[in-house]
Formats: sequence, C-alpha cells, structure tokens
Amino acid sequence: MQNNSRHGIVIISYTVAGAQLQEKLGRILGGMVPEEDVYQFGYRKPETDFSDANSIAVFAKTEEILDQHFDTAELIVFISATGIAVRKIAPYLKSKTTDPAVLCMDEMGRFVIPLVSGHLGGANAWAQKISDVTGAVAVITTATDIEKVFAVDLFAKKNGLLIVDSSRIKEVSARLLAGEKVGICTNYAIGGNVPEGLVYCKKHDRPECGITITENAMLPQQFDIECRMIPKNLVLGIGCRKKTPADALEEFIRKVMEKNGLDIRRVCAVASIDIKKGEEGILEAAGHLGVPFQVYDAETLRSCEGKFTASSFVEAQVGVDNVCERSSMLAAGAGAELIVRKTAADGMTVSVAAQEVHIDW
Repeated sequence: MQNNSRHGIVIISYTVAGAQLQEKLGRILGGMVPEEDVYQFGYRKPETDFSDANSIAVFAKTEEILDQHFDTAELIVFISATGIAVRKIAPYLKSKTTDPAVLCMDEMGRFVIPLVSGHLGGANAWAQKISDVTGAVAVITTATDIEKVFAVDLFAKKNGLLIVDSSRIKEVSARLLAGEKVGICTNYAIGGNVPEGLVYCKKHDRPECGITITENAMLPQQFDIECRMIPKNLVLGIGCRKKTPADALEEFIRKVMEKNGLDIRRVCAVASIDIKKGEEGILEAAGHLGVPFQVYDAETLRSCEGKFTASSFVEAQVGVDNVCERSSMLAAGAGAELIVRKTAADGMTVSVAAQEVHIDW
C-alpha cells in the first residue's frame, strides 16, 4: 500500500506562462491542503521574470527539487512538456506502491495528465480534482478507469488493505478486462454489490485467478494466481527512555509482533505521549514502517476508557499511568481491541491495538 506518511504538494514550472498558471494552481491546491504544504519552484533563466510571483522559489536544476521532495511529497505537478517531466522523474521511480502521484500540465492549463501512481498514489484522483476546479481536461489512460472495470488497487487503498505482491494487480486487471471471472475468498463481510466479473468462491469451484483477503499469515494460497490482501489495522503504542536508538526499538517491535503471530506489515500507525513527539528513535521507526506517528497529551490519554496496565512510576514521570496501551487504543479509534498488552524490555514498552475492519465494494 502507498506510504501514507507522505505529505506536501510540489509544483514545478519552467516558463513565464507556466509560472502564471502555477500561481493560480498553488492558490487552488492551498485550499485543499494546508497552505504551508504547497511548495512552488520556477526555473530561473535570463529571459524568465518571476518578480511578481512571490510564492515561487527559483531553482537551477530540477534534480535539486526531486532530491529533496520525491521521497516525501504526496503530489508533484510539472507544468511543462510531458517529455521533460518523464525524463526528470525516471531516475527516481521505484515502485507503484511507494512513488508519489506525479501529474503534468501544459502551460496553458488545457490538460492535466497523471504520469505515475494513478491509483495507489492518487494521481488519477488528483487529476480529476484539478480538472473540476480549473476546467482542464483530465487525460486518464488507466485501462480499468477507461473501461469502468473494478480496480483492485483502488479497492485496496479505499479499504486500508495491503496488496502483498503488487505484480498481482495487473493479473487481476488483465482477466477482468478480458471478460474473465476473478474469484473472491475472504472471511470478512464486504458491504455493497459485488462488482461485475468478481465471484465469491466455494472450496472446489474456483477460477484460476482470485483475490484473498485475510489477516491469517498461515492461510494457504487459495488460487493458482492469487492477489492476497491483508488489513493494515494495527496501531503500535510505544514508550521508551530518551534517546533510545531506532534499531533497538525496531528489533523490540519485531520480536513483540512475531511472538504474538502478527504481521508487521499490518501496522498502520504508531502512537505515544506528546512529550515523545520529537523522539528520534520513534520517528525513525515510524518512518521505516511508512506510517504516521500520533501523539496525545497526558489529559487525553487519561480520558481513554478501558482497563490498562497501570504504573505509579510512569504516572509520576509523565502524568498518566500508562502510555503505550492508552495511546494505541486512542489512535485505533472507536471499536478497537487491545490485542497485545504492555510488553516491556530495556526501557521500552510496546502494545498493539487492532482497529475494526470494515470493507466495502
């Protein structure tokens, strides 16, 4: 699944006309996300005048921008020829599951074209949003969108599911586009009407290709060609001494997850108390997991209802009797279940809360 710790929008232009469109687009996008998360850059050359475009920072090499933002931005918009954008991003591309959404617009603002990460990264959705507010034509080329066929990657993203092997996305799409049946195998109830081409499967009557949705890592493969999905619904609550190294914390998390038979890829967030918001070890561990780090003040943690493993020592230090269990439950939200209680070692504590899984077509 797409790394949901990405944030920020980067807009890059190369001409005076492009900069004029960029100013307009920056204001529009600044209304959709926090204004401070929109970064604008204009290419400086002798005949280019950005004197009236105060929000646009000047750059000399596109690589300077991409080196800084490609691995962290949610969206990158090139106002340029498509060829320029393609050549510039090519060395940075890694995977459809991790790359940011990248769009290209012509300097007249007539077309907006998703280049990469159309589904998982949200490029198609961003193109449609920009089209709706600017009048530009969104040029969507993804086959499942054009043919109005079920898109397994969009389904996964919408429902907080991780596709274990992203190469299986094209296997499912190819069969649906060819009019073949694709099976569904899961113990979860799925709301809504089953999309055309998908069929729930009985044990001995299954198509060659199918989708399996499970949290059971030991479940055998259900189809000859299987697109397996697992719910990303686990929240880690963490407490630790100051300056605990990230590698020690990550090793401890791995051991806790393995001991309890939990797939670490199911983690969707990390949580703690607000005095740990700058704790480098936790921040780095959350970054390696590709998940957000959420913090709560002591009063909010105390307000969390439930039975928790209390510690008078912890309460004396931070003002609340338990950090990891309470923070994990708060971050997991209503209906969550504390499935791993406080586990401690070498000044570190970890708990795991599971969010309720709701899946809809």
